[in-house]
Amino acid sequence: QKGGCFTQREIMALEIDYTEDGRIQFQGLFEDLQMGPLLLWILEEEQQGELTITTEGLQQTIYFSQGYPIGTRGGTPENFIGWILREKGLIDDGTYLTSLQRMAEEQQLQGQILLQMGAVNEQQLLEALQLQLQRKLIRLFRPTEGEFYFLSSTELIVYDVEIGSLNPYTVTGN
Repeated sequence: QKGGCFTQREIMALEIDYTEDGRIQFQGLFEDLQMGPLLLWILEEEQQGELTITTEGLQQTIYFSQGYPIGTRGGTPENFIGWILREKGLIDDGTYLTSLQRMAEEQQLQGQILLQMGAVNEQQLLEALQLQLQRKLIRLFRPTEGEFYFLSSTELIVYDVEIGSLNPYTVTGN
């Protein structure tokens, strides 16, 4: 048994395969394997790569390094970094809307745009990114239907938060 968090039934639901270049890949359905055991397996096996989740018509990707979630892309608008900064009272509606417009025009991340605008500092952005990642992970526990796909990688393009700053055990309740 790989990883101490899986039952035999759950391991059978997770068919691990390898790509031609030797990377681990697996896919499955939440009907067969829920998010908690999946996140804990990634942590226990210290996986690095991308977990793409499709639920309720939305696609979201969570990035992992050494088994820890380090970033995310996609999901619902209330999880946009600007929305979170607005909730925290760090930016106003006008700044939020301006940053959305610039995102569309410049094809940049909203957080980077807000930094360039001088609306937030790096520490405020980092704290908001940690909250964003935590919220997105917690929301993944809601759906009981959907699919996931994991692909390991030696090089990741997303490092929103420090490795280990968000422990999956706190999100899964284990």
